[in-house]
Amino acid sequence: MAVNKEMWRPDIIESLFKSNAWLSRSFNADEYVVGGRIVHIPQAGAPSNVERNRVNLPAPIVKRNDTDILYSLDEYTSDPRLIPDIDKKELSYDKRQSVIREDTGKMMEVAGDNMLYNWAKNVPSGFKVVTTGGNAAATAPGATGNRKIITQADVRKAQTTLNLQNVPKEGRVLILPSNMLDQLMSDVEVQKLFQMVINVKEGSLGRVWGFDIYERSSVLIETNGGTVKLPEAASATDDNECALFYYENHVERALGDVEIFDNPNQAAYYGDLISFLLRLGGRNRREDNKGVGLICARA
Repeated sequence: MAVNKEMWRPDIIESLFKSNAWLSRSFNADEYVVGGRIVHIPQAGAPSNVERNRVNLPAPIVKRNDTDILYSLDEYTSDPRLIPDIDKKELSYDKRQSVIREDTGKMMEVAGDNMLYNWAKNVPSGFKVVTTGGNAAATAPGATGNRKIITQADVRKAQTTLNLQNVPKEGRVLILPSNMLDQLMSDVEVQKLFQMVINVKEGSLGRVWGFDIYERSSVLIETNGGTVKLPEAASATDDNECALFYYENHVERALGDVEIFDNPNQAAYYGDLISFLLRLGGRNRREDNKGVGLICARA
C-alpha cells in the first residue's frame, strides 16, 4: 500500500518543531519562499530625511534605494529505505510507519544542527561569552583536557551583552547543550529558578536572567581559534562546546518543500522503496549580527 502523502506531510512538519522546539522561537520567513527552494525578501531603503522648521526650499528630492535579500534553502534528503515484501506480511508492527518516523526523526536532527550553525556562523568575538567556572573535563566530542564550566554569572553576562545592544527583553532564548545544562543546574539558586517557570507547551525548561531555556543534546562547536564548526566537521582535541543565545526576531527560518517519495512493489528489490526530502534554511537577520551570541566553554 502506498503512503498517504497528504496525511504524512503535516506530520513531518509537526515533527520538525517537536524535535526542535526552539525553532518556533524565530522569525517565520515561509511567506518569502519562492518555488519551494529560494527565499526572496524585499528590503526597504533608508527613510527620508526629516527637518524641523525647514528654511531652504525647494527641499531636495531623494530616491529610496530598495534592495533584495536572496538565499537558497538547504536540501535534506534521506537514503532510500527498502521495505521487503515479506516484512509487510510477517512483522507484528507496521514497518512502513516505523521507517517514516525513524528516518524523518534523523532528518529533523540534522536540519536542526544546521539551522543553529546558520544562525551562529557569523557571530563576532565581541558577542561571545567565555565560561568562568571551575575546571571540568572537556565535553565537545573528541576534545581532551579541561574547560571551565558555565555559571549563572556567565548567563548574566549574556543578558548584559543583549542589553547593551538594546535588544527587547521579551523573546530571548538560550539553547544549552545537555552537558552545559547539567553544569548550570549544579547551582542551587538556578535550580529554584527552573522550578518556578516551566513552559511544557513551548518546550522551554525555565527562565534564567531573562532567557527562556531550551536543552539539546548538542548545540554548537567552535575551534580553538573561535570559528564555529559545521555540524559534519571532524572533531579535534582542542574543540570547545558552545551554547547559543539570541533574540527571537533577529534570527529567521524558512521552510520550503516537504516531499515523500514512495515506490511500492519494486520488482528488482522485491519490496517497497521510500525516501524523504526537506528544504529548510535560515540566517541571522541583521548584517551587524546583533541579537545573537554564544557562551563557549574554554580553558
